[in-house]
Amino acid sequence: MGQTADFSVAVAFEGGEHVVMVAGEVDMATAPEFAAAVGTLGGPGARLVFDLSSVTFMDSSGLNVIATTLLRLREQGGRACVRGPSALVRQTIKISGLDQCDILDVA
Repeated sequence: MGQTADFSVAVAFEGGEHVVMVAGEVDMATAPEFAAAVGTLGGPGARLVFDLSSVTFMDSSGLNVIATTLLRLREQGGRACVRGPSALVRQTIKISGLDQCDILDVA
């Protein structure tokens, strides 16, 4: 998809899942690109994987993109998971309460 400074996002379709590979810092400047990458993903019973193993920082802007995507997936009967978050990103997700969402698994 794209790249802004220390940020990149790419989407692949693997094994029936859309895998969103995010790298670098997800903040107010890069969240719109992240949102654009996931904005059309979904559909009935869709499965979405947020691969955050290369994310070094995520603020509320990035969490908002994930939360908005989860709302859309819930309406469509889809599910999502977060794969490989760093300890810092995992803690940010936990503080936000997104880890309690019934359609999101944090691995």
